[in-house]
Amino acid sequence: MNNYQLSEKFNEMAVMCEYAGENIFKARAFYRAAELIAALDYELYEAEGDFEIAGTGKGVKEIILDFLNAGSSQSYEKLRRTVPADLFLMLNISGIGVKKLKTLCETLHIDKIDDLLSRAESGEIRQVKGFSAAGEANIIDEIHRIQSEKNSKLYFIAERLFYDAARLIKRIEAVVDVIPAGDLARKLPVVKKLSCAVIYSSALEPESISAMIIENLGLSGCRTIRGEALSLLTAKTASSGFLLDLFLVKSGGEEEKLKKLLAMSEDYIESLSAKFSPPADSSGSEDQTARSLERITAIARGAEEPDFLDVAPEHSEILWKKFPARDLKNIKPFTTDKIKGIFHVHSSYSDGVDSLETIVFKAREMGLSYIGITDHSKSSPYAGGLNEERLAQQAAEIDRLNDKYRPFRIFKGTECDILKDGALDFPDDVLKMLDFVIVSVHSNFKMSEGEMSARIIKAISNPYVTMLGHMTGRLLTKRKGYALNEEAVFQAAKKNSVIIELNSNPYRMDVDYRHFLRLHEMGILISINPDSHSIADAMPCVNYGVNAVNLGGMPESHIFNSKTIEEIEMFFNFKKETALRK
Repeated sequence: MNNYQLSEKFNEMAVMCEYAGENIFKARAFYRAAELIAALDYELYEAEGDFEIAGTGKGVKEIILDFLNAGSSQSYEKLRRTVPADLFLMLNISGIGVKKLKTLCETLHIDKIDDLLSRAESGEIRQVKGFSAAGEANIIDEIHRIQSEKNSKLYFIAERLFYDAARLIKRIEAVVDVIPAGDLARKLPVVKKLSCAVIYSSALEPESISAMIIENLGLSGCRTIRGEALSLLTAKTASSGFLLDLFLVKSGGEEEKLKKLLAMSEDYIESLSAKFSPPADSSGSEDQTARSLERITAIARGAEEPDFLDVAPEHSEILWKKFPARDLKNIKPFTTDKIKGIFHVHSSYSDGVDSLETIVFKAREMGLSYIGITDHSKSSPYAGGLNEERLAQQAAEIDRLNDKYRPFRIFKGTECDILKDGALDFPDDVLKMLDFVIVSVHSNFKMSEGEMSARIIKAISNPYVTMLGHMTGRLLTKRKGYALNEEAVFQAAKKNSVIIELNSNPYRMDVDYRHFLRLHEMGILISINPDSHSIADAMPCVNYGVNAVNLGGMPESHIFNSKTIEEIEMFFNFKKETALRK
């Protein structure tokens, strides 16, 4: 069990404590343990029990050791018996927290998400105190969304699951390499299926390597389809329910081409009239899959040399549909080293964990040339939002740090709330004192498409606004975005020279990469912003944004934070001068 999985277990224990009405300090201790484990720079399973985590007690260490040694914990299982079976699945319903869910489950004797859906569809939810017909309809919509995304995982979670699986598979002596394939290889923000290519010694037969993998991963209910040099082992992982496709590649000289082919999505392989990887439960799909495997093997062995073998697998299906392979070959993937600075960074002035000077110190260590600080505004008290006085104090500290650390540059900004009517949380005489302004929606998500679009358009029409933050408000696999006319917002952004943020927090990835061709066509800049609350998380988030840039085909020239300090200052000065003339 890796640190991420341990951290999730402690988060779950904290939530279960809340639901069961346990001591609030116990829940807080579990939440704190989850944070501390996630922040470790080494894997606990590698420490073999020889570790201490400052800020946690003996009980936490005992639970960690139970998970590491036995895969479970009595403390965890005891709590698990006090809550509904589908507690965590039901908590993915937007607008439903622990208290509201407990009210529903105890009033209607609900244990499973299917029970909740049935009660909602029969009109029983609206009869419970605190719920309405609209809330009931939202529950139905949300459960349908959850069911459609049941086995999906965010990229960073799928990536960790891959490394866990690869580590176990590589224990097999005959295995030469394990590499990502499919959605994971192309680094999609949401991975629907975990696919890996397992390169193994040609001395073994597929049956033998399959048996070894099944034993090492503890898989059951597997389906194996044989090919000449390529076989497919499909199963669901017992721990996560995640659909796992293992492409077994017999070492024989064509591995590099096979790996490239397996990185491609279903759309590409379908364009060759061969289905890449049908769902595990598709009836009568074995023959079709076997033919596809043989076709892939034939291509890898040089029976034909299609253009797409020279195209970077980072590009998405929308680019394939827009451009022929001969043009895509010339589109070089964007890389993280081209990022010169980052914006949308929270400090300890609001809900970030790092002081301004720590952020500057770490950013310089990362090789960045500038950083843009954007703590929350006063209408976000839950996030420690700054009022005018504290914003001025922060600005004064930034001035001192700029003098101390030049030529590194700290740009003064704010993440200013867009209020319900489209007005901004700070007046213009405050905004004009800043270098740049990001505006974001943090409340009143349930507006109609027309109302929400008008609200955002009014906000970005303010001449002091520089960027629009997390445009749709979505949380991937958790919450769909609010209703919005994206084209109307893009037109307003173009008219007002407003940058559209690519919020690269892996839970958001907002704006969606599918809009990038349109933004490029309109000449609108994007900024890969980590929305970081810890500077240690900033660059990993930027990496996810770089993945999205390559999927969407946005060129370097249209990525704002690939520009130099001088170019950034020129843009900010242009915006302020334009605003002052109005």
